[in-house]
Amino acid sequence: MTHARVWIALVAWLTGCAGGPGAPATADPERTGRPAWQQQMELARRLAAAGSNYTLVTPDAVHTFYNEPRPFCYTYAIPGAWTSSPEPDLYVSKDGRGFAGVTFLLAASLEGVEGASLVERAANAATRAYEAETGRPVSGVALAPFASERPGTWRWSAPSADEGETRLEFPAKIFVELGSDALAQITVGGTADDDGLARRIVATLRTTTDPGCYWSLLEDLLKAALGDG
Repeated sequence: MTHARVWIALVAWLTGCAGGPGAPATADPERTGRPAWQQQMELARRLAAAGSNYTLVTPDAVHTFYNEPRPFCYTYAIPGAWTSSPEPDLYVSKDGRGFAGVTFLLAASLEGVEGASLVERAANAATRAYEAETGRPVSGVALAPFASERPGTWRWSAPSADEGETRLEFPAKIFVELGSDALAQITVGGTADDDGLARRIVATLRTTTDPGCYWSLLEDLLKAALGDG
């Protein structure tokens, strides 16, 4: 499956996710008279009020912020050089071979999926999504603890399969427990070290319900990236 089809399969089951993607926009300081970083802060505030996240792509990382404490604020980074894709919250490497994306799942988005825990339900939903995309059962699925900087991190995996002359690959998914009713789902594929990149993403992941969220962190990042003049 292509990276776009993989991502479509991953999000097909997900409704009620926290902080969905916002529409892209650009800042024009010459027309408004305000610095670009201020315009981007205003955009981020509008997106947060609408229940959407804000993303800044820099030469060395993708930085995403959701600054709305309902249900929780979050921020994370995908280290490396990436470009946007037509699919929401999916980023593609410059050579077009690798991809990475993060989705936040609420318990409500997994209602009706079997499983004794939220992680098991998310894993079963991922299996269902791949099966729906490929039109065949996915065998050999495993869900195991995944070593990272955060406790409660799990790895879903399934071996590749042959279908005629086609080789089906099922990129692993990393689930990070965020309390009892939410998860972060990280999907990385086609890179030189998928698990290593997933660990680096996990290391940047932060959540809070503080009303201040991560506005000050975003302001500092925007000033550094766009200039504070």
